[in-house]
Amino acid sequence: MFAYFSKNNVEGEYDMVSDEFRQIDKHYKSLVVNQIKLVKNSTNLTKEEQADFLSYIDELDQEYIKLKSELKQGVNNQLIIEAIINNYRKKIKIMEDLLRRSYPVQNKVDDGELIL
Repeated sequence: MFAYFSKNNVEGEYDMVSDEFRQIDKHYKSLVVNQIKLVKNSTNLTKEEQADFLSYIDELDQEYIKLKSELKQGVNNQLIIEAIINNYRKKIKIMEDLLRRSYPVQNKVDDGELIL
């Protein structure tokens, strides 16, 4: 599925992975960064909720760092890449769930239709 190669680059993160993985990694990083900003800037979340969220994200970040380290070793790259993507998905799901809960649902009736 992924074309692997060993090439040194400026960042040094991707010595053993393909361009496809770089693009996926960059995409998920961007999504996560944007979601974190939304959570940090949310006025509908308490400071405690934000702190709990950031603590859990830190745990997932530590898992991500370990996975990236394993990826550099070049052992079982396919499984490690899948684990990295799942790590990102967990982060995004947690953020989406938290943001969804933090914004009150507005039920509005307009001409007999219920708008959520």
